[in-house]
Amino acid sequence: MNGNSFNASVHGNGDGYDILIDSKYIQVSVESSSRKRLDRLSEESGGHSSRLEVRAPMPGMVVRCEVKDGDAIHPGDGLVVLEAMKMENEIKSTIGGTVKKVFVSDKQVVEKGELLLVIE
Repeated sequence: MNGNSFNASVHGNGDGYDILIDSKYIQVSVESSSRKRLDRLSEESGGHSSRLEVRAPMPGMVVRCEVKDGDAIHPGDGLVVLEAMKMENEIKSTIGGTVKKVFVSDKQVVEKGELLLVIE
């Protein structure tokens, strides 16, 4: 960096990495870009309120919808698996509640921001 070299030791810790750079200790967590986009869309559509509109964080194809209308869910439960750029991305719930309405089905192509389902 800026013409200087540094010795670094990197070790995974489950949630991220522990990094030792020239006797300085740093903890780093890693967040996927798809998770970051999903969290941002979630916040824009109401976040942790009593109603959550789950929208596609990227264009892709619905590999499988893991919930149906009326299902009770908890924070962290899988909702939809999207395939984008040959990678599968699981979209998980940020709130608990009941699936009010699912707007997509397996093998359906969706655009970024398209409404996938609503949780109340």
